[in-house]
Amino acid sequence: PNTALAYLDLWDNNIDCEGGKAIGGALETNTTLTKLRLSRNHIGEHGGKAIGNNLKSNTALVSVDLSDNKIDDEGGKAIGDALRTNTMLTYLEIGSNGIGDHGGKGISDGLKTNTVLTNLDLAGNNIGSEGGMAIGDAVRTNTTLTDLRLAFNKIGDDGGMAIGDALKFNSTLTTLCL
Repeated sequence: PNTALAYLDLWDNNIDCEGGKAIGGALETNTTLTKLRLSRNHIGEHGGKAIGNNLKSNTALVSVDLSDNKIDDEGGKAIGDALRTNTMLTYLEIGSNGIGDHGGKGISDGLKTNTVLTNLDLAGNNIGSEGGMAIGDAVRTNTTLTDLRLAFNKIGDDGGMAIGDALKFNSTLTTLCL
């Protein structure tokens, strides 16, 4: 395994699902990579799931940008699952990925127990009112998130009300972009 690489930037390189799965597999044993940028590729839900599954045990990555990769709900859910156990990741950008309510709920479940993530970008997905309400519930109890971006989703009135209500209880959020 590579023991020197700290930053991997493969932005806009037509990496598909197989490449995403290979990179995800490499995360399992890598202990030096602290920043991963795979935005504007085509890793899809299987690549997103592979990366999410291996983020669970990764002890080095602090910043991940998977924006614009079509990871959909299943990739979003796998990343949400990783948020439950990952103790290093502070910055996560997964905007413009087709993540809907199912993936939004998975991410919100991870946020409820995550104690390190400070920045989360979910802008430009398909998160509806159910996902928005779940994220609102997570924001209510999360004590580390300072920057949350949800613009260009479909959270509607119910999701907006849940997020607004959560702000009464959250004292750490300093930037909220709806």
